[in-house]
Amino acid sequence: MENPYRGNPETQFFHKRETSGDENFDTQVVAKYRRGRPNEDSFIGKNGYTHEEVEADLDDIRGKQEEIFSREGEGATQMFYGVMEGIAKHGWLGESTENRTIEVVQTSRYDDVKNGVDFTVVIHEKGRPPIVIGIDATSMEDPFKLEQKLLRSINGVKHGQLTPLKYYRYKGVASPKGFTIPRGVIGANAENAKRMAESMVDATAKENPVQHALLQELEGQFRAQLSAAIEAYRRHGESTHDEPEVLNRLEEWEDGLTEAVEDTGLSEAETATFNELLAEVRKSFAEGTNVYGKNLKRLAEVVGYIANIRMEKSASVSQDAFKDDRTVQVLKHPRRAA
Repeated sequence: MENPYRGNPETQFFHKRETSGDENFDTQVVAKYRRGRPNEDSFIGKNGYTHEEVEADLDDIRGKQEEIFSREGEGATQMFYGVMEGIAKHGWLGESTENRTIEVVQTSRYDDVKNGVDFTVVIHEKGRPPIVIGIDATSMEDPFKLEQKLLRSINGVKHGQLTPLKYYRYKGVASPKGFTIPRGVIGANAENAKRMAESMVDATAKENPVQHALLQELEGQFRAQLSAAIEAYRRHGESTHDEPEVLNRLEEWEDGLTEAVEDTGLSEAETATFNELLAEVRKSFAEGTNVYGKNLKRLAEVVGYIANIRMEKSASVSQDAFKDDRTVQVLKHPRRAA
C-alpha cells in the first residue's frame, strides 16, 4: 500500500512520520528514532519561554521545512537517520569503551530547521569535559547551497558565535538560553545515501565507506573553523603571555599542511603534532577566558577528537568511491567556500 506520508513534508515532520522511501530502512532504523525529538511545547514555562513565543517559533518553521524537503528529498532522510544509526550503533565516530561514551541526541524541529542542527553527538572521555558536536546531515548536490551551509558556521565563529540550540534537552534536562555548540555539515549525494541506507538493512553498515568520507568532512570543516577562531581571538581576545605562542604554533602547523590534506585528511604524524598543541591550548586557555578564547578551545578539542578517531578507523582507507560525489567533494573543502 502506498505510504500516505511519502512526499508530504509537513505531515512527515509535524506528525513524526518521516519516511526515507525505503520500507525496510523505515522499519528497522527510522521507526526507532521518529519520536526522539524534544517537543517545543514541553519548554513552555521553562527558561522564560512563553506559549506565545513557542507557537511563533513553530509557525516560523512550517513553510521552511517544506522548502527543505522539496530541495533535498528522501536522500536527506536516509542520510539523517542513517548517520545517527551509524554513530549510535556502529561506532562511526568512535566506539564506546570503559573510558569513553558516545551518545546521539536528536534536536527539536525548530533547531533542525532554524539553526541547521539535525542531531548532536555527545562524547564523554574520562577526565575531560564532554564534547558536544552539532550535525547537519544533507544529500543536496547544489555547490552554492552547500557552501552557504559551510559559511554559516565559519562566519559565526569569526563573530564569536558557535551554533545556538534553543529547544535542546540532554538526559531530561533542558539547556539554558544561550547554549551553543560547534556545528559540522556531513553528507553524500542521493545515490550514496541510498547505498548507506541499504547497508543498514543488510547488516554491512559497520564497514560502510561513507563513515570515512564523513570523518574527512568533519575534520576539514573544524580545522577551517579553528583557523577562523584563531583569527577572531587575535582581534577580540584577551591575551596572556602564554597564548600568543600557542596561536603562532597552531598557525605554523596549519600552514605546514599540504593541499593534499583536504583530500587525504591528516596523517598520523600531523595528528600527533596537533595533539601536542592541543595539550598546550588546554593549559593556556583557562575557563576564565572570554568567548573567543572559549570557542577556540572548544574547536581545538573537536579537531583533536575527530583526527584521533580517523587514526583509529584507519586514515589510509581509499575514498575513490566518492571522487564523483559532488556533495562529499564540496563538504571536504570548506576553505574554498570561505
